[in-house]
Amino acid sequence: MSDNIINIDEYEVWTDEGWKDFDGVRQELHKDCVKVFFSDGRTIKCSRNHVFIGEDFSEVASTDVGSKVLTVDGISEIIDFEAIESEPLYDLMNVRDINRYYTGGILSHNCHIVDEFWKAVFPTISRSQTSKVLIASTPNGKGNLFHKLYTGAERDENGFHSQKIEWNEIPNRDEQWKKEQIAALGSVRAFLQEFDNTFLDDGSSAMNEELFADLKSKCCVPKGYFMDDCYKVWKAAMPQDRLYVAGVDIAEGVGQDASVIQIFDITDLREIEQVATYHNNKISPYEFAEVLYEILEQWGLPPALVERNSAGVGVVERLYYDYKYPRLVAWGADKANANGNAGQMGVRANQNSKYKAIVNQRYWIADLRSVVFRDVETLEEFKNFERQKNGTWKAASGCHDDRVMSTLWALMILFNDITEQYYEINELDDHGKPKKITEIDYDLGDYMVSDTIYNDVDGTSDPTVQPVVFTQSSDVDSEWDMLQSSGWTPLEGSDTGGRNFEEYLPEEFDKYF
Repeated sequence: MSDNIINIDEYEVWTDEGWKDFDGVRQELHKDCVKVFFSDGRTIKCSRNHVFIGEDFSEVASTDVGSKVLTVDGISEIIDFEAIESEPLYDLMNVRDINRYYTGGILSHNCHIVDEFWKAVFPTISRSQTSKVLIASTPNGKGNLFHKLYTGAERDENGFHSQKIEWNEIPNRDEQWKKEQIAALGSVRAFLQEFDNTFLDDGSSAMNEELFADLKSKCCVPKGYFMDDCYKVWKAAMPQDRLYVAGVDIAEGVGQDASVIQIFDITDLREIEQVATYHNNKISPYEFAEVLYEILEQWGLPPALVERNSAGVGVVERLYYDYKYPRLVAWGADKANANGNAGQMGVRANQNSKYKAIVNQRYWIADLRSVVFRDVETLEEFKNFERQKNGTWKAASGCHDDRVMSTLWALMILFNDITEQYYEINELDDHGKPKKITEIDYDLGDYMVSDTIYNDVDGTSDPTVQPVVFTQSSDVDSEWDMLQSSGWTPLEGSDTGGRNFEEYLPEEFDKYF
């Protein structure tokens, strides 16, 4: 077997946690090569001892027929393999933090020279009663050999003794030195790894500590609270000028899990902003459908991806049949839009759909750092949203993930296949994701909500302008009949058929005028 290492400094590799750096490519001439066949039609040429990542994130041998593995599209199964002639094969070395990457769409374990070296030398060292091994390193993620040995030593499980030197134990290293190092390294995360003896998250959590701290610093109190404080708004709805998406998670309304609506402003895809959220664990699905439509209407009827598991079915059907909602997103069902069937609308949460949504949100939130959260409670749920041993994602024991799931569904609308159904994709970024989008005119009407309906939190504002609607329709009465029940009032001077608009203002907004 010949071995040749190629160093590549200008490239990254696509992984289940976004783009990652790696140390280089190793070329090997394997004598024992196989061609592996998967249930989704993919094939891969690799060595017989190549390792794929299983659905529970375990290691799966390339010849383990019947095993299920993770792919860019979800889960596939190894259905067969055949021996092939010896040929050069390539493997990546030391993919940062997680030691795995996609090859041919299949998630694989990468080459780790340290692991191979350890397996080779340890039997020789262990034969001697007097031999000793000193291993010194900075942390480099979890799950690798050094992490396993060090944490095993801390638990007194492997015969090694653990010891660490803190950065501030070194003379002349103070807080000012720390700030300078963070600036030089480019991030707090890098400092934690290189100097603070921190094994950074290996991907079992949806959000690491550094990212959480950065996002939390941008959270703030809402501009207004509505609907018994369940509905929080940070910015005024301006559907004539801004682009919005909505993600929706639905619960039974019995005081446990909550029904949640997340509204994001996606006008600028380099600064996607959370502008409103609704959270209520005591509202019935039937009532929630009405509230959902009312809130979506305020934001200009944006594309909305609704989870249709259990209680969500009824909400999706009400939106589709009763409210004729024009931008109810269908994802995961073939020909959903063409069929025009409510049973195809929304998304069914399962291991495959969650996996895709997790990968997608990590790109926007962790890789691009383009999402700005305003609601600290949403971030707290992300912090406790974890990958379980069986590969599924859900909240840690005793926690909830309703705000997380509704956020995942909202950002999934930025998945190319969905985005192009509702927006013009004017430009793609270097990774093939939407970079600039514009509205497709669906002639839904020019709805506008004034921000003066949202009272300041401290109650000091004195709003005087009411929500208004502009219309070019000659049938003003029919338009008004439809909208007045949702709290809309006519622009001053327009024909309202002799109605007194103050008479139709919802009682909930009385205290703001």
